[in-house]
Amino acid sequence: MKSKGNSKHKHFIYGLALPLILSACAGFVCFSPIIEPALGKPQFFSVKPKEDPSEKLLETGRKLFLSGQFQPACELFRQAVEKNAESGISHFEYGRSLARLGNEDKAVSEFLEALNHDPSLIDARKEMAVIFMKRGSYDEAGGQLKQVVDAQPEDLVSRGNLGICMQKIGLLDQAIEQFQIVQKKEPNSVEALFNLGGALREKGNIDEAKEKYATILLLKPKPDDAKLSFTYLELGRCLLQKNDQNNIRSAVGLEKLAIKYLPSNHWAYLTLGEALEKEGKETEALEAFRQAIQINPKAPETRAALERLLNGKAAKQRQKLTVR
Repeated sequence: MKSKGNSKHKHFIYGLALPLILSACAGFVCFSPIIEPALGKPQFFSVKPKEDPSEKLLETGRKLFLSGQFQPACELFRQAVEKNAESGISHFEYGRSLARLGNEDKAVSEFLEALNHDPSLIDARKEMAVIFMKRGSYDEAGGQLKQVVDAQPEDLVSRGNLGICMQKIGLLDQAIEQFQIVQKKEPNSVEALFNLGGALREKGNIDEAKEKYATILLLKPKPDDAKLSFTYLELGRCLLQKNDQNNIRSAVGLEKLAIKYLPSNHWAYLTLGEALEKEGKETEALEAFRQAIQINPKAPETRAALERLLNGKAAKQRQKLTVR
């Protein structure tokens, strides 16, 4: 989109500006003297603002959070919320630490509470979007990211993730628009080119998609970079959609390159199987699907492809028996 992804899905720690907490009696107070002072002028006395009891807890908690000590940080943020339940930033920090500890439902609740007290806490929306994207709730994630992008148009990470959400729910034109904005700002971003290429391919703009993937190859990703494998994967998919024998043959070669650079790329095995199936090489296609299942046994698309191929072979066998 990323989101802020992975798959492929990443977490980001955003810098936060501490709110200025002032009590009702803050500043300077003028006292009218009962007896005129020697200099004949009224005296001014500075009164310190009342300190928010949650501030020290937040400060210590942030240090622990940044060092990766999420459990003790979470406890301090919880105490900060107890000390000042009206503090949006306390709810945000508590929610963020809960998210890192895997308690995502409670984290979302805290982020919503943070926004209730302080609607300007845009980072709370970013954090919720990450959780929703991990869950596959792309419509909810997109709703949060749309508000982030409206408030912070230059946040390209959030804009990219918004594009991913739009693509996932079928809004291809809107997704392409978001990816194009990111790619224009970051012309050499592999992520931006890859996301834009994927949306263009899905829409059927194959030649435009191929151009984006070719640009990635010109940037020369390192051989051990997974992006190189996935670029070959997507180029192969583009050719496969052309659906003629020359392009299908080329797609087979590209998928084999994708596997060479990332042997754990089950998507490449899946696309290779589809290409081999179109070439009529059912035995080799079957082996490619089996490899994909071995790498990622939970992938429903791989099992579906294998089942389709086996059913097709069974149907052909029955047809032969009927002819005899």
